[in-house]
Order: sequence, then C-alpha cells, then structure tokens
Amino acid sequence: MRAWYHCENVYPFVPQEVLDRAESVRASLPNKYCDPKIAADLFEECLDEHLLCDELGVNVVSIEHHAGINSLYGASPMILGILARQTKKVRILSLGTLITVRPDPVRVAEEYATADVISRGRLEIGFVKSGDSEMVSGN
Repeated sequence: MRAWYHCENVYPFVPQEVLDRAESVRASLPNKYCDPKIAADLFEECLDEHLLCDELGVNVVSIEHHAGINSLYGASPMILGILARQTKKVRILSLGTLITVRPDPVRVAEEYATADVISRGRLEIGFVKSGDSEMVSGN
C-alpha cells in the first residue's frame, strides 16, 4: 500500500458576510481579505505537515495549483522547490499548472526542472489546460 497526503492550504478567515456576497470564492474575492501574517503562518503549517509526512514515511505529498481562499498555493514551482530542499524521501506532486495563465511555457519548464533537480528526481507534475476562474483572479 502507498500513502499519499494532500494539503490545499485553505484560508478560512474571510468574513462570512463577504463570502455570502461573493459571486465566486475563487474569482471575485479581492486580496484585501487576506492577512499576510496569517497567510505566512498557514504556509508554515502546511509545509511543516509535508515535512512530517517525509519523516513518517508517506510515499507522496501533493500540492494544489489553485490560488485563492480555498488554496493559497498559487505558485506551485516555488512551493515545490521549498519541499524539494526540505524533504529527503517523499515524492512531491503538483496537481496542476495552469499553462493558459503563464505566458512563457519554457519558463514554466525551467521552474519545474529546477525543483526536480533540487529534489533529486522526486518531483511529479501535472498540467491542466483550463484557465477558468484563475483567468479572472490572476489579472
């Protein structure tokens, strides 16, 4: 049996009245509702969970590609590079990279290749073609 762990790094501190008025929690919430200090704490917490998975012998850890309150991991290659450097055995999976919102596919390949080299070949990546809500929130 193989064990996998996934952390979306959710930001749960947006006021309910703001959520009730939003057309979409992914596309229509302005960044002003995200406290950078809280976000930094959430990043540390999720990264620590991934490190614990490595220590416990979990086979694969995965990160999300969405950016928003339901997942703060919008910069997958950066997070993968951090995990690649801080872990030793666990395979690292990015559940998608939105090619449609990245103007230079060669740059995307370079970013992932760098993380893969740092991980010594433990990186797995996925690519998704849809831009959907990220097209709005990313602009």
